[in-house]
Amino acid sequence: MLPFVIFLHLGLTACLPHPSVLTVFRARLGGEVYEQIFNGVVAQARTAGLVKDRLRLKDDSQAA
Repeated sequence: MLPFVIFLHLGLTACLPHPSVLTVFRARLGGEVYEQIFNGVVAQARTAGLVKDRLRLKDDSQAA
């Protein structure tokens, strides 16, 4: 919880936002605008090297 508080630049005694705030915000934006914002954030993460475009699958069926 503390990293979240630090990320939002809140004081240690500040009230945290209710979890439904982002849900309501996303609903007000609408699906298309939300998707554009999401894709923009992912693109920035790729540019910064934080997201790799590869899929890693693991099969545990042979584990004993």
